[in-house]
Amino acid sequence: ANKLAPHFNNNVELIIGNTNDVYSKQQAVVILTDFFKKNKVSGFSVSHRGDKDNANFIIGTLKTSAGTFRVYVFTRKTEGKALIQQLRIETEWT
Repeated sequence: ANKLAPHFNNNVELIIGNTNDVYSKQQAVVILTDFFKKNKVSGFSVSHRGDKDNANFIIGTLKTSAGTFRVYVFTRKTEGKALIQQLRIETEWT
């Protein structure tokens, strides 16, 4: 979570399980820290990425001790730097 924090916009939309709201950068770090404590990461792979104008996104698979999740990250360039606007972590149905 702390490694992601420098890439967050001042406000970030987080969708993780039942959590779905816009949070400050600091609140987002707390929520993600809690998620990662419960879900120890064992791997991440990007399956798709795209960009248009000043916006980019990636879709990937996050493997954790508690299962596999689908991750969607949406970034937008702000002052020349791509910052995370939305982070979505959903249970992957197989």
